[in-house]
Amino acid sequence: MVWRETGIMDERLRFVVECLSGDETMVALCAAYGISRKNGYKWLGRYRTFGPEGLHDLPRAPLNHGRATAQDLVERIVAAKELHPLWGPKKIVARFRRTAPEFMWPSASTVGAILARHGLSGARLPSSCGLQPRRSARSLRGMGLSAPASDPACGPAAMDPGHSRKNRTRCGLAITRAGSGPATAGVANP
Repeated sequence: MVWRETGIMDERLRFVVECLSGDETMVALCAAYGISRKNGYKWLGRYRTFGPEGLHDLPRAPLNHGRATAQDLVERIVAAKELHPLWGPKKIVARFRRTAPEFMWPSASTVGAILARHGLSGARLPSSCGLQPRRSARSLRGMGLSAPASDPACGPAAMDPGHSRKNRTRCGLAITRAGSGPATAGVANP
């Protein structure tokens, strides 16, 4: 016996045609096609509503997300960022909460994600915390801060102002916060 090749759509359409002919009951047709009565009624209902196109599988993704931010809030957030390009998510949320407290405004991280989706968030600028970048041993020697190479506690990392507080006075050298060289406590600059 030769096996017939049929597709899912052909089987569903043949099921619906046999069901609409009324020759057999829904129970007998569902048993013959190996599907449940629930699926049989589902395919028949979709065919009656949408025609043959209704027999295709529908996407399984939800049509709307329950926790999604409302579209009008998203538009207001994007408009605020376009009006004030230097404002970040925290400031936008703070301003909106102050001016319109009747809304449930999203968190700053959600606002940041919304701005990123719309291409309105840029890279952060490096913060200037006041500490100098780490300097190499060569540049420290040029400032007169060379240390004996035999003492590992007196290396360039020990003299770096940003490295550690306890290392600032090691090896008899007191390092100033600005990193300008040895501190001259009590001595006036000539």
